[in-house]
Amino acid sequence: MSTNVFTYGSLMFREVLDRAVIGRYQGVSARAHGFTRGSIAGQIYPGMIPDATQEVAGTLYFGIEPDDLARLDFFEGEEYERSAISVACEGGRIEYAQAYIYLFPEKLTQTAWIPKDFDLPQFLRTYCHEKFGT
Repeated sequence: MSTNVFTYGSLMFREVLDRAVIGRYQGVSARAHGFTRGSIAGQIYPGMIPDATQEVAGTLYFGIEPDDLARLDFFEGEEYERSAISVACEGGRIEYAQAYIYLFPEKLTQTAWIPKDFDLPQFLRTYCHEKFGT
């Protein structure tokens, strides 16, 4: 059974998603209410944790197939737990999705993680290459 996946960090970038999964999936801008996103000390990617007063902008991908969901679980690793959440899409439509919640909030810094400042080329050369050899 396929599932929707909300992404808020490196997987928001099509170049990263395309290395992590085999299928091609439609994505739309969405927001997860009740969460905050922060930089992780020593990493170039973020973590998302619950925070009732905040919201996180990201990309919602539709219909991720089970094999690709397993690839995303591998990509995210043991510091994240996949959980069911609801997100608001453009226009206010609510969709249900899986999202990777960061399990170590004490490792988040006070520095906001800003997608436009993400060093995509470095991430592709290092993390994606280590995980997938691509």
